[in-house]
Amino acid sequence: MKSTDKLMRENNVKSLRLNNTDRETFENYMTYVRADLSVNPHASEKMLNRILHQLLQAEKEGTLAMDFFNHDPKAHAKNEIKKLPNETITNIFKYIFQHILLFIGIFCFLKGFIGFFIGAKRLYIYTFPL
Repeated sequence: MKSTDKLMRENNVKSLRLNNTDRETFENYMTYVRADLSVNPHASEKMLNRILHQLLQAEKEGTLAMDFFNHDPKAHAKNEIKKLPNETITNIFKYIFQHILLFIGIFCFLKGFIGFFIGAKRLYIYTFPL
């Protein structure tokens, strides 16, 4: 199974095969899909890979990207995203947890760095040094 980063790179490289107008349309489409936090990034990249493959086939047959997306790439992206499993709550908690850990890490680093230079004494709260 390919990682999400590999799929993302593969989609970016494959999109370069499109002509300029179709590439711009597909890049907007990718932006709509990647910006939606309600789906798993890996699932959205797999979906983008599938759509890009279909778009490349359509371009070989002479169809433009706007015709492929029925002149509304954003609506097409929303319809495709609705087919993917919704992971909004999971993504929100993951986002909050990552930022809490980042905040704690920055706090501990700054406390140790500044405390080293000013010679601060340790503060014991419930026998846990802070």
